[in-house]
Amino acid sequence: RNVGDVFAVQDEISRAVSAQLSVRLVHKAGVHPSRHRTSNPLAYDLYLRGRFERQQRNDTAFRAAIGFFSRAVAADSTFAAAYAGLAESEIILGWARKETDAPRLQLYENAERAVRNAIAFDDSLPEAHETLAMLRQFYRIDLSTATAEMQRAVELDPADEQIRENLVLLHLWKGEPDLALKEAHIAAALDPTSVTAMREVGRAFFYSGRNDEALVQLTRARTLGASVRTIPLLEGEVYAKKNMFPEALSRMRAYHGPTGDAILGHTLARAGYRPAARGILADLVARTRAGTGSAFDVAIVYAGLGDYDTAFAWLDKSRADGSLYFEIMSPTFDELRADPRFARFARVLRIPNR
Repeated sequence: RNVGDVFAVQDEISRAVSAQLSVRLVHKAGVHPSRHRTSNPLAYDLYLRGRFERQQRNDTAFRAAIGFFSRAVAADSTFAAAYAGLAESEIILGWARKETDAPRLQLYENAERAVRNAIAFDDSLPEAHETLAMLRQFYRIDLSTATAEMQRAVELDPADEQIRENLVLLHLWKGEPDLALKEAHIAAALDPTSVTAMREVGRAFFYSGRNDEALVQLTRARTLGASVRTIPLLEGEVYAKKNMFPEALSRMRAYHGPTGDAILGHTLARAGYRPAARGILADLVARTRAGTGSAFDVAIVYAGLGDYDTAFAWLDKSRADGSLYFEIMSPTFDELRADPRFARFARVLRIPNR
């Protein structure tokens, strides 16, 4: 077949395979019928390469994904799905930012432009609305808009497991662990093999105060998907909540990623290893003052040390540097949120005071 017919060939293959497997495809009204929406084979190839890299879930892969998605939109400036992929990758890289990356707020601003282009070129694209919802959770925090955009994404594609996973995090941001658990179960049902869906069930159990059930889910997820690096950190938080500090510290030290040092420092302080916690704190403060760290991470360690005056000062700074995110609602920080000052902080951000 002619290379220009590649999308038609793919659709024919999909239908043939589905028929042979007796899979019933349900096309609901409003569900996006195709994700490519480009007649440019080069742009589509670059887009697929970007999606592949994005699924590897590590910083190097996200940087590579940004490169492929950028080249895809250069090849087709109306390619909505590529803009959405570009925006999502920049959001995640902004959250997980390393010293060699662009400043966090610059990455978020880049993502803002990309997601606006995605919606302008195809308002029916579920991942475009999902990505805008993610942006409103990380940048210019606006949980009302995030909720509306995520609901729109679910309406457009109710069977997308990744959208459901991101909806879990939004519910946690809003202090709705029961709704988060419901969505996590839906995500896991949509793809029983998804390690990240299992992780979100475990996270939702943790936020709901069901620690033993959380550990069962997280252990299963780690066993099946050791490459999903956030699982050990979550396990460590659950163990710390159960005051099982040796287990907590062991799991946390197996994690290497955003906020990991901060939560380790918080837990060391609670476990009585205050000099070690202060050593981590000094490093985090130095990184942040150099423009490569996170004010939120600094606040986390001060909270573990019981210095809430300084913790709230750094939380205010975290609003300015774009580092605040849903983790503030974790049971790890129940004591911090119980401080009367959190009510003022929550009102400013329009987040629940729970």
